[in-house]
Amino acid sequence: MQWRPWFSSALLGRITCSPLIVYPERRICKHPEQLSDWLFGTTGALAHALAPLRGRSGKGETRECAVWLALRYISGDLKQENVSRIVVIDWSMIGDLVMLSPCIRAIRAHYPKAHLALLGQPVSIATYKQNSQVNELIPYERSGGDFDLASFRKTLGVIRAGRYDLAYIFHNSFGSALMAWLGRVRERVGYRHELRDLLLTKRLRRPEKRQHLIETKADMLRMSGLDVADMHEEVSIDAPAAALWVRDKLGPNFGRNRPIIAVALGATMEYKRWSREGLNAYLNMFPVNSCDFVFLGSPADRQLYEGVYSYNNTVVDLIGQTTIEELTWVLNRADLFVGPDSGPVHLAVGRNTPVVALFGPTDPMICGPYQYERSVVVRSERICPSCDAKHSKHVRQCLHTLEAHEVYYASIGLLARYCPRWTLATA
Repeated sequence: MQWRPWFSSALLGRITCSPLIVYPERRICKHPEQLSDWLFGTTGALAHALAPLRGRSGKGETRECAVWLALRYISGDLKQENVSRIVVIDWSMIGDLVMLSPCIRAIRAHYPKAHLALLGQPVSIATYKQNSQVNELIPYERSGGDFDLASFRKTLGVIRAGRYDLAYIFHNSFGSALMAWLGRVRERVGYRHELRDLLLTKRLRRPEKRQHLIETKADMLRMSGLDVADMHEEVSIDAPAAALWVRDKLGPNFGRNRPIIAVALGATMEYKRWSREGLNAYLNMFPVNSCDFVFLGSPADRQLYEGVYSYNNTVVDLIGQTTIEELTWVLNRADLFVGPDSGPVHLAVGRNTPVVALFGPTDPMICGPYQYERSVVVRSERICPSCDAKHSKHVRQCLHTLEAHEVYYASIGLLARYCPRWTLATA
């Protein structure tokens, strides 16, 4: 295969953190390991293009930059005793960060004295605010999209100032590996993916078998020599502050004699949201005075609840009124959470709250509650006409077809097993 490098000279002239773009001759590279041979065959052009990234320019610096690049690419493993500062990079969504908690525990156990930082989106890393195993949270604001260069450079400055010895890069993107590379992290561990090989010092092959995301994340550490045995999801909270806030928001008598059921409808995609008609039918299946409901969601979810109300039981509306930390406090107090495949499902699991997880096209065997007996997955097997017209090329299921009685029977089953107040309320 003939490799041909292309560089955005205009972009490289404007910024100091531009990604290198390499294209094969009208083909997509299916074997990234070939990039190493290509690298050393084109060091002149590559080094000349990357010189501005290292603060060098001019033909006289090309050879020096080429040598530096080669050394960075083939650098060996660090000894455990030489690792004092570690950064974990994962700017995924909230649920993914909660599923990262087994790996955080494993890294801390392997490096008990190291400074451990977690880099990610502010809303996601907020789930680690009270986690004693993480020493530092580094926010990377990505609301401007993948090409928000100002935000990238700001976070890059933090990484460089931190002088990290080791980076575990769980986010499987070119940009995450680029940040660690430009941040001068000595050892960079991650899965192989397209051009990331150029930027990683320990390049691992992602398992091809179908398995849960928690296992996929853990396998990266296992292949790096770390032991990951405890696989449960965990979210730490400030318990005294949580108790005071919940009491103030919900009232002192809310849930005293009846179970609290927290409900969320919001999800990133329309076909992952349960319909308001389904929720309304579900709420009114519960007997009079048998439970108390709490509605949860972001301000954008407000329209999803229009016309939804329980005629038999109390409802507290907290839509758009909670931070991620406060949302976790509510889920910690709840006796049951019902919601679609989204971050709150994993927050509830992380607080050991029983969960009815609603799934459609996404696979619960990959991203659902993992090894958690206090959960029931209710999955839709059909797609509604509206979603079929909009998304039929990509999905064959949606939550709009989910029957309320399926969710109801899953809910009362969990309440009967794990909530004594449910027995009293229905006696």
